[in-house]
Amino acid sequence: MSVSLANDVPLWAAGGLAAVCLGLVVWFYRRHSSYVPSRYMRALVGLRVAAVLLVLLFFLRPTIIYVHGEGEKSALVVMLDTSRSMSVKDAPGLPERLERAVDVLLYPDGLVDTARRRFSPVFLAFDGTARRVAPSDMRALEPSGEMTDISGAIIKAAEIAALSARPRAVLVTDGNHNATTTSPLDALPPGLVLDCVGVGIPEGSGPPLKDVEVSDAVLPERVGLGVKVRVGVRVEAHGCGGRHSRAIVKDAVSGATLGETPFVFDDVVGDQEIPVWVTFDSVGGKTLVAEVPVEEDEAVTGNNRVTFTVQVTEESLKVLYVEGSLGPEGKFLRRLMLRDPD
Repeated sequence: MSVSLANDVPLWAAGGLAAVCLGLVVWFYRRHSSYVPSRYMRALVGLRVAAVLLVLLFFLRPTIIYVHGEGEKSALVVMLDTSRSMSVKDAPGLPERLERAVDVLLYPDGLVDTARRRFSPVFLAFDGTARRVAPSDMRALEPSGEMTDISGAIIKAAEIAALSARPRAVLVTDGNHNATTTSPLDALPPGLVLDCVGVGIPEGSGPPLKDVEVSDAVLPERVGLGVKVRVGVRVEAHGCGGRHSRAIVKDAVSGATLGETPFVFDDVVGDQEIPVWVTFDSVGGKTLVAEVPVEEDEAVTGNNRVTFTVQVTEESLKVLYVEGSLGPEGKFLRRLMLRDPD
């Protein structure tokens, strides 16, 4: 048990002040004791002492703290979104959303330090799946997940906090649930208190974000050795219309550039397909990378490349096509035979 006073007044100072006030009351009434009957004098002294004590209590506001026992701390599960959208930089010069969220969690007297005083905290990183992570490993997290499964994270948090008397959870995310599982509201069990912390600028409320995404690379699954092959690099850009760039195809193992094509970003919604012509000088399975250089002030830099594979065969298809004039069927046959070099 402990006693504290307002404005951190020491107990000895409060006791001394009370003694002085009570002494003055007694001294004052003793001077007039010969004029007042004793029973009235005792009543007057008692009332004045009570009034002085009430005034002292009003100004000192004593607080008595009694702790019966600390008991077991409640569980607190912190769920941190690591999907690809957390790599967005909301303004030039700002860190990525994930880095900013981790800073808030880990700075001195931040959420991690505060949670440990009152709760037994557990930390989850989630995108398509949820997994435990130690606070010391948070700065090594990468925002690379293809999915934001908030429901899965809530279900995992509920399993961890199931044995706690008063479980709580904190959801740190920038986006919407986009997995095929049940909705987050349906996944939230009774008794689990969930607090949500939004990260980033709400969509549509800030300046348009610049972003370039390489969504796919289209080419036949099998190509012939030494045959010139067209790779269709599909690019979708936002806020980059009119800018010049390059579509590049590289060998993922050696890093050698196999082909590149300069182009200009259009303003049309949807993919823009850039043809890049490449030739292979060895047979076997190849792992390739199609990429577009990162633009200045680009919000998301982790989606500018895509990896794909192709099988190079030694025997190439050789066809002699003779006709009086070249018609559309010639182009059709050429595309068909390039698609299947056997």
